[in-house]
Amino acid sequence: MADSAEVNLFQKGYGNGPTSADFRLDWEQSSHKGWNLVASFVFADYFLQWLPLSPLENLVHDQVSRAALSLAFRKRFYRLQGQFWKSVTSDQAPVQNAPSLSVLTDNQARRERRRRRKKKRFENRQDIVLAHPEWDSAYWEAHEALGVDGTSSDESENETHSNNRFFRIPQPWRSQQLDRMVGRIDAAREEAARRKRRFPRSGRVFRIRIGDHPMKESTIVTPGLPFDFYNQEWLSSRPEIAKWLSPAPSIRIPEIDE
Repeated sequence: MADSAEVNLFQKGYGNGPTSADFRLDWEQSSHKGWNLVASFVFADYFLQWLPLSPLENLVHDQVSRAALSLAFRKRFYRLQGQFWKSVTSDQAPVQNAPSLSVLTDNQARRERRRRRKKKRFENRQDIVLAHPEWDSAYWEAHEALGVDGTSSDESENETHSNNRFFRIPQPWRSQQLDRMVGRIDAAREEAARRKRRFPRSGRVFRIRIGDHPMKESTIVTPGLPFDFYNQEWLSSRPEIAKWLSPAPSIRIPEIDE
């Protein structure tokens, strides 16, 4: 495990970071940036050097690219991080909570619970993508770029729902190609729910989307997403919204037949 002080120095431009001779990982931070991103490319380079000397030398080399190996490593490390912290938490003695001096209002508590539900739904979709290694790597990259606020607001769940079904609230501002991608992830989740399949991190059967909401739609636009994540036709008639989006550079969205 990389020392936190060493990681902080590396982020400021000091030190060598992870190398093949001293290969360590930062278990506290994202697998897709900083120290861990560099580590993923160190792994990829080492693997490509080893491959010609291995029994696997007959692999088709254009299927074993540096970028593909780096992404595969980061996906696997992401899953291991969850298992690692779960084991660390279970090994710790229970802590007696001190009385809280702050009092949340009902609205604040409700917003916090909603945020936790959105994060859990986002993680459910991450688990689905990880469970389908045959899918294009663009599924993972586009889903990560969307983030919690870009994907989980689709769902109409509220605190009174006790079953495992939900409506999708349409997002007219979002690219239809992106909607098809999220729809395919949800379809795979629905299949997992029908089979009563449980995933290690979610700990429960996934919920099933039963269709678009018949009356509702969301026009709350998430700013800062990649440019091609937005529905350009919808935005062209709303220049007052388009001017403050500050879109990020484009990211490839997987091609999905209608």
